Amino acid sequence: MGAVIWLASYPKSGNTWTRALLAGHDEAGALDLNRIGHAGHPGGIRGLDDLIGVNPTMLRMDEIDRYKPDAARAFARDTADWAGVVYCKIHSANVATASGDRFFPADAGRAVYIVRNPLDVATSTAPFFGLDIDKAIARMANSDFILNPWRRSHTYIAPEPMGSWSDHVLSWLDAPGLDLHVVRYEDLHADTAGTFAAVLDFVGVDTDPARIQAAVEAARFERLREKESAEGFWEHNMGRATAPFFRKGKTGSWREELTPEQARRVVADHEAVMRRLGYGDVIDEVAALPTE
Repeated sequence: MGAVIWLASYPKSGNTWTRALLAGHDEAGALDLNRIGHAGHPGGIRGLDDLIGVNPTMLRMDEIDRYKPDAARAFARDTADWAGVVYCKIHSANVATASGDRFFPADAGRAVYIVRNPLDVATSTAPFFGLDIDKAIARMANSDFILNPWRRSHTYIAPEPMGSWSDHVLSWLDAPGLDLHVVRYEDLHADTAGTFAAVLDFVGVDTDPARIQAAVEAARFERLREKESAEGFWEHNMGRATAPFFRKGKTGSWREELTPEQARRVVADHEAVMRRLGYGDVIDEVAALPTE
C-alpha cells in the first residue's frame, strides 16, 4: 500500500538534494536527475481539474485554495494502492483555509520538512529567481508572497501561497496533528548518511548502510552539478535564473555574499524562528559583525 510523504521546503533549502538521495537509495546508487519526484502534485492544474471537474485557471486564487485540502486527500486516496512510498515535492506553505482545514491535512499524509539557515536561503534564492540580494531578502519577509501567481499562463502548478520564510516554516511545524520530521540542511551537509538514515527511519523504509552510502555517493553535489551541466535539469528556473541550479552546495556562503547590514535584516525578520530551529549561534555571529 502506498503512503504519501510530503517533501516540503521553502525554495532552495535542500528539497532536490533530499529527493536525489531517496531516488539514489531506491535505485541502489543509480540516479536520473530528470526523473526524480515524478509522482504528481495535488496542487497541480491537472490534479485540481481531475478532482473538482473545473479548470482551476478559471477560478480566483481563494477559490482554488478552498479545494486544496480535498485535493491532497484525493491524491492520498488515488495513490494508496501504489507500491512503496509516494514522495511528493511541495514548496507551498501549509496554509489554513477559511474553514480551518490545511492545504496538507494530517489525514492525507505525513511530511518531511527541510529547512535551511535563511541567510543562505537568501543567497541561493536570489540567483534562482533572478533577483538581487536585497529583493530576495525582501521577498523572504513578505507574508503576501505567492509562487506562480499567474494562474492563467501557468500550465502545471496552481498559485502557491508561500508567505514569508518564517510563515512558511511555522505553517508546517505547527500544523495541527501532522506527523512531521524536520531536517536541517546543515545537518544533512555535516552528516549526510546519518541524517538521511533518520529520514528513512521516519518514512518507515529499511535502512541498509550499503544502500545509504550508495545514495550519498549518487547525490553528491559535484555529481549533481555535472549531471545538470551535461543533461540539463527541467526544474531549473529557465529564463530567470542567473546561475546553475546546483550553484555552490555549501553552508555558510552568506559570509561571502551578504553585507553585514543585509545579514542583520535577515536576522531581524526571522530571529524567533531561527532560534527555534537552533540557529542561535548564527544570530550571535551576525550580531557581532561590524557596523558599516
